[in-house]
Amino acid sequence: MPATALCRSKFLITRSLPTTAGASASWPSSWRLKNASFDAGAAGFFDDSFLQVRGIEFSDESATVTVGNVETLDFVFDQLPTGERYARNGGLLIDDLRLDLGTVKLEFKELADTLGARGLRAAEFDFAVSQIANFTGGELRTEHAFNLVMDKMASLELVSGFEVKLATLVALDSMAAQGRAKESEMLNLIGGIELASLNATYLDDGLVDTLVDVMAAEQNVSPAEMRSSLRLMLAQTLEGILPRNGRRMARPLETLLKQGGGLEVSVRPQQPVILSNFLGFLIMPDLALEQLGVTITHLRDQ
Repeated sequence: MPATALCRSKFLITRSLPTTAGASASWPSSWRLKNASFDAGAAGFFDDSFLQVRGIEFSDESATVTVGNVETLDFVFDQLPTGERYARNGGLLIDDLRLDLGTVKLEFKELADTLGARGLRAAEFDFAVSQIANFTGGELRTEHAFNLVMDKMASLELVSGFEVKLATLVALDSMAAQGRAKESEMLNLIGGIELASLNATYLDDGLVDTLVDVMAAEQNVSPAEMRSSLRLMLAQTLEGILPRNGRRMARPLETLLKQGGGLEVSVRPQQPVILSNFLGFLIMPDLALEQLGVTITHLRDQ
């Protein structure tokens, strides 16, 4: 790697780890850079570009955080009919993000102590974000995926599908180049973005039990009493907000509290929904659930 490329990648890494008074950040133990460029802190990626950083650590008086590995997923780029470039494939992977529970702030000490009683001295996470996009029929159809795993606690997968009109893409690219946008312009733009689907899957492996134990200790009640109180509160809240659908939505949440397992939340509208419509959905949430085809399903513990 040319020395200039190494220097620029090192500059980018330090920019990503700002520190304040009483805080510190260590240099990454290693990094790799392939087919990428940097200009004034901005990254330029191309087909087969790759960036990997290992051994990041930063801390202050209340927490110590380490990251074992950060790397980009495979990039593939394409062009819109108007010439703008977009990422057809791309993503980011973060492994072994570790938060030392022995140094958390006082307000989180109860949670840290509860996790410690379960043999956990640190909260450990892995997560990944990715995008698949394809321009067809005058619009960009994208699928975004987000995966988060909290070791020995829980996992979450979120997959969303959007459709974006060509004129909206061109306008967004122009705004990005200018570095700013007016509120009225943004409201107009969301009329060209549609939600096609959304699916979230949560699998519990002890996180719900931990949170219930913490809340029970704070309120000086038993975990069983806390679960019963939470189930009642969920039912009353959802039925108050959603007179027609609240009971249906609350049932799988109550089952999760009682039995563990997981949840799957699915949004499957018959036709893609313009994002600006969501402002109206806030006024009529029952109608929103029905038009969006929202379902919540309890997943039994395997």
